[in-house]
Formats: sequence, C-alpha cells, structure tokens
Amino acid sequence: MAVRVHLLNQASTPWRAAGAVLSDGSGRKLELLVWQQGPIAPGGEGVVVVGVQRAPARLRCPCGLELWEEGRARIVTLRQVNFPSTE
Repeated sequence: MAVRVHLLNQASTPWRAAGAVLSDGSGRKLELLVWQQGPIAPGGEGVVVVGVQRAPARLRCPCGLELWEEGRARIVTLRQVNFPSTE
C-alpha cells in the first residue's frame, strides 16, 4: 500500500519528510516508509509518498496521517484519511 501526498510549503525554509505514521481512533499506529525526491522549497509544491511493503495491520479508518521533518520541528497532520478495503 502506498499513498501519494501533495503538499504546499508555506514556510520560509525548505521541508523534507523524515517520518510518517498512520493512526486510527482506537490508538493503533502503523509506521510508514517515506520517499521524497527532494525538499519542498519555500512557497513550492511537492510530493511525498508514504507506504508499507507488506499488508498492514487492520486499522479502523478514518485515520490520521502525520508526516514530520527531521527533529519533528514541523509536523503535517491530515485527519479523516480513508483507504479502500483490501478484503
């Protein structure tokens, strides 16, 4: 499973994802792999791909998706994320 996230960097410094986690309302969390071609320039747009290499544990969506940069100085939080059923 992989998800492509389009982001706009409204900050004055570049942004590069260092980690991501998907969590459901019951507190279950799934750490995700992160791929990004390069930092998103200030005022620029970019794509971050997050996913897992194996079938993920069952989460009850809607879920929350958090992406963060090194040191977690800036965190992007997306709420109400839904995925199609894999059953």
